[in-house]
Amino acid sequence: MKEIKIKYNLSWIMTRAGELRRLGMSKSTALVAAWAEEKAKYDVTVAFPALNKNDWLSDNDKEIERKRNVEKCRIYKIVKLTKKEWNEITNSLLESRDSLWEQIGGCRIDDESLLDGLKKWSDEWVQVIREHAHIKVVKVECKGYDPIYVNTEGYSYARYVGRGDLTLTA
Repeated sequence: MKEIKIKYNLSWIMTRAGELRRLGMSKSTALVAAWAEEKAKYDVTVAFPALNKNDWLSDNDKEIERKRNVEKCRIYKIVKLTKKEWNEITNSLLESRDSLWEQIGGCRIDDESLLDGLKKWSDEWVQVIREHAHIKVVKVECKGYDPIYVNTEGYSYARYVGRGDLTLTA
């Protein structure tokens, strides 16, 4: 098993910001734009089953086909598995693996100032969350298999397991 924590390339961000400044952007606007481009490299659209907490990936995939929730996600960690490890994990998704998942999951909004002045759970607040938030996920890869995306929602097991495909719709 190989674990890769996502680290943003600050050198690339600064170089890209310089390019954008030469195109006429202000320094702060160029930095924000370059930072957004770098983060977007890890954005993916993922389909999660409407009925979650399936212990086997095969059951999880059937539930995705039956009824799904499509979410904007951002990869926070990548795990590369051997075939043996893949089979162990995908046949026991509900097993506690805190050191693997690191409780990565839940909803995140990059610019929380967008919520300033809005009452929590108001229609406006919910709209901002829907438009600007993403779900934090761990991408799990194994040669010969399509990757899965795990959102633990802060738990130690693979609470929500999805499949990524930019063409998926609800």
